[in-house]
Amino acid sequence: PPRSTLFPYTTLFRSNRRMRAGLQFNFNYTYSSNTDDGASSAAITSNTPVNPYNLAAEEGNSALDVKNRFVGSVVWQPPYADHSSNAFARWTLSGWTIAVDQVAQSGVPYLATISGNQPSGLGATVSSGYATGGKTSTRVPFLPRNANFLPPTVNTDLRLAKAVVFHERFRLELTAEGFNLLNHVNYTAATGTEFTTGGTAANPTLTYSSSFGNLDRKSVV
Repeated sequence: PPRSTLFPYTTLFRSNRRMRAGLQFNFNYTYSSNTDDGASSAAITSNTPVNPYNLAAEEGNSALDVKNRFVGSVVWQPPYADHSSNAFARWTLSGWTIAVDQVAQSGVPYLATISGNQPSGLGATVSSGYATGGKTSTRVPFLPRNANFLPPTVNTDLRLAKAVVFHERFRLELTAEGFNLLNHVNYTAATGTEFTTGGTAANPTLTYSSSFGNLDRKSVV
């Protein structure tokens, strides 16, 4: 079965306030560092080392590694008009709820790889394994694993609600919601091919790919 060892480290900071005077909040910040020795997916179902007999060379940032993560929520229910003697002011200004949810985190790492053909005469392609075709990874062996990171992910959601009470027996709530309010582009992947190989055994080539690191898949949540 595949072998992979995970080395996690996590520190958590939290601040909470229960609903009081119309205000409630919940803030959480996590700093973590996750390294492993070659898991090829976040589920750690397999690993693909350059050299299966030297897993120490594979140690690097895990696919699970999110260095910084902040999650916060604020709920505000303005109480100022709840007991107003003016019926119109009480009807229009009370019963409001404003809620903001914020998620911000560091980008996840991605792997630098090699593609192309081995120099002619060696009889192998990079896609079947680095160097000789007999190994299992296309990772760039002379660079740290998962040393490149996607941009941060930021998402801000807003909820606005107005509760209307009829004769103290019926309650109607009107709600409007906005997602990713700041329209922040959250990238989910980048081009991982950093080098291509080719040439001949007498004159091998290793060419840097200018498209490496291009943010080629994105989602606006």
